[in-house]
Amino acid sequence: MIQSRKLPPLPAATSSGSSSKQGSSTSRKSTQMSLSPHWTEKERKKERQPTPTPTIGATKMNRAQLVEGGVLPLLVRCMDRGESPQLQEASAWVITNIASGRSEHTQAVVDAGAVGVLVGLVSTGSGDVREQAVWALGNIVGDGARCRDVVLKQGVIPPLVDLLHVNVSTSLRRQVCWVLTNLLRVRGARLTDQQRAQCAEAFLVLVASLHPEVQADALWGAAYLADLGPEGVDSVLEAGLVREVVQRLYSDEERVVAAALRATGSIAAGTNEQTEALLQAGAVPIYRDLLQHPSPGVAREAAWILSNVTAGTPAQIQTAMDVQVVPALIAAVEEATWLAGSGLVPCLARLLQGEDAGMLLVALDALNNLFKKSPERRRLTQGVESSGGLERLRALKQHKVAQVARMSNYLLTTYLWEGSQGE
Repeated sequence: MIQSRKLPPLPAATSSGSSSKQGSSTSRKSTQMSLSPHWTEKERKKERQPTPTPTIGATKMNRAQLVEGGVLPLLVRCMDRGESPQLQEASAWVITNIASGRSEHTQAVVDAGAVGVLVGLVSTGSGDVREQAVWALGNIVGDGARCRDVVLKQGVIPPLVDLLHVNVSTSLRRQVCWVLTNLLRVRGARLTDQQRAQCAEAFLVLVASLHPEVQADALWGAAYLADLGPEGVDSVLEAGLVREVVQRLYSDEERVVAAALRATGSIAAGTNEQTEALLQAGAVPIYRDLLQHPSPGVAREAAWILSNVTAGTPAQIQTAMDVQVVPALIAAVEEATWLAGSGLVPCLARLLQGEDAGMLLVALDALNNLFKKSPERRRLTQGVESSGGLERLRALKQHKVAQVARMSNYLLTTYLWEGSQGE
């Protein structure tokens, strides 16, 4: 029997550069990235309005003037004045808005020594000062890998996580989540085991929030953590996040469902052992039901995840069969031809790797219907070939069950441009 293969990685949905998010995968699995966060790329940096004091300000017009005028060292010293919280907040506000500008403005803030002071304010400042400091750090981290690494070296993660264990406002919780997510989604984050565990702990707390916005933000953070590779996925598993994330697939909020899918999809793209955690949490029946979701993006992501499940162990494939995934896939073929561009084709191709004649006929018939309905036959053909389906169809031409052999030969000669006599 031909060994099933995981899909090659697909392009990320975001732009290249410091803002891109590239998931890790094994050679046999794929991280699907069709879903994107509900925030825009511009929200990697955010100006803050209104100013807390009428005497100090930074606007799009005067950021350069403030930097060139040498104001930043003075602002950093003012932030360090613990006896005057109002002065600290006002100074941090200006720093926040300077850092929300172009990269040269953000780098000037870093070069002025603001990061260490801001990290300290997260732990020691008053409520308003802490929130302003967190906001400023989010803008610095969002600028790119170089600034992100400076913030990481200053030990920003522990004080951020500590904030989640005290009574703070929902807005501050969202800011903390935003900073942690920025740390992870800027490409090339290198976190220690302890830092990954601390991030996972934070997302576990945030996912339990009653606010859908906080839940969605935290789920995207968990997805980016899992995208760091096998170690990132292990951090998610060890923190007990998997069951919490899977439960959010039941949410009535589409943004929460989309984020939970993205997070579990990153896990499903890991090792078979990591994928097993999703099965143990009861995720497969939910993916089956989401194939009928009214949002094409959600249904497409569910199909990709199922394709990675069916590329797992025989027991994992059997789990998918036991919850009637195949009939759901066939129904999806009948109702939504756009699924041709999703993980549906690889999933069906992998079902061809089995030995049960009845299951083989079901998969062959589903592929036939998909070819009939889709106007993108070349794309379908490429999907079948890249998933190992073409090679398997050639082998099935010699199957001992005549109907399997005939259907395989029919698909090859009708849609895959191969002569009836084989190669």
